[in-house]
Amino acid sequence: AIFDAEESRSCSDFLRFVADHHTEEAGTMASVNVMTVHKAKGIGRDVVIVPDLERARRDRIHFALPRDPVTGKGTWALRMPRNLIVERDATLVKTRERALDENEFEALCVLYVALTRAKRAMYLIVGPESKERSAAALLKAQLADKTTHDGWLLGSETVDCLFETGDRGWHAAVPTMK
Repeated sequence: AIFDAEESRSCSDFLRFVADHHTEEAGTMASVNVMTVHKAKGIGRDVVIVPDLERARRDRIHFALPRDPVTGKGTWALRMPRNLIVERDATLVKTRERALDENEFEALCVLYVALTRAKRAMYLIVGPESKERSAAALLKAQLADKTTHDGWLLGSETVDCLFETGDRGWHAAVPTMK
């Protein structure tokens, strides 16, 4: 009924609606929800933990679908060959670069969704520094204080806190469940 109210009869609009539509399942206050960033779109939580940002890479192009700049319609489609072949064809190089740019933009959109779900606290889990293009590398470059890394005790290990804002003891004000 929600999609029908939009009065669109386009298949692509319907598929976009289905991909973006979500229903929030009822959970108890003490429940833990594990979901993808895409599923979390539009849902706020007291605490959000985003693990393994190092893996959020989008630098592999499997298919090329260049679009007409005026109509937006695909002009041709191709399963991308190996880089050795791509690098010898100017059209394929340009197509790959445009697809990489689109993937980077999509990765930033997904990262934005992940970073805007938390109401009280957000924990981003990142590994050691790497030279790969990833969400973690971007956040480290922009947020991490290079001079101090205040340690947190996590179980029996001390981990580095690369960036912090707000109250570290926020959880003390939250009532406990009985």
